[in-house]
Amino acid sequence: PAVPGEVVLDAALARDAGVGVGEQVRIATRSTPAEFRVSGIVDALSRQSALFFTPDQAVALAGRPGQAHAIGVLADPGVAPETLAERVRAAAPGTEVTTGVERSGIECLDVSQTRTLLLAIAGSFGGFALLVAVFVVASTLALTVNQRRREFALLRAVAATPRQIRKLIGTETTLIALVAGVLGSALGLAVASGLRDAFAAIGVVPADFGLAISPIPLVAALLLGLGAA
Repeated sequence: PAVPGEVVLDAALARDAGVGVGEQVRIATRSTPAEFRVSGIVDALSRQSALFFTPDQAVALAGRPGQAHAIGVLADPGVAPETLAERVRAAAPGTEVTTGVERSGIECLDVSQTRTLLLAIAGSFGGFALLVAVFVVASTLALTVNQRRREFALLRAVAATPRQIRKLIGTETTLIALVAGVLGSALGLAVASGLRDAFAAIGVVPADFGLAISPIPLVAALLLGLGAA
């Protein structure tokens, strides 16, 4: 943009908004929403949408004259990020310096909201799955025990104690739940990958959002399944 009142959009944002160069767009900022003329379109960013204003316009819209939300520092070739971070901390004591994955909260302001949303969705899915598992296991087990009443009566006739029969049922249920848990965990990885693609397609998470695979959720799901059984 050359003068105040103009804005440059990234290609993805312009495509989603359906606007082109020379058209007017209404942008809501910290102040009153205002009309801007699109003076140009640049390549889409990989992580988030961006608007570009003139320096004076950007300062006015930010509402914090003389202050910056974040400053990006690029390292010279051969300089490790940790080394550069230590140099910045030494040059500007008290400054919060982030590197690596910790930069996500600074570069993408909606990361915390996305993380909260994903945790809420995951918690809802987990609670619903556990509730369904308890009802399914309980009803299936009750049906199975009812169908095997003659078998259990025969075992009782040959001196099997009630404790031994309960142990037999518990052992069979645990083994089946263990096998089902392993198969379900493997299936869950495939479903998680599909959900990631679906969320990225509708804009809930960035397109380059990586799916982190950890054994902790798999073990927790397996233990919850065994507990439900």
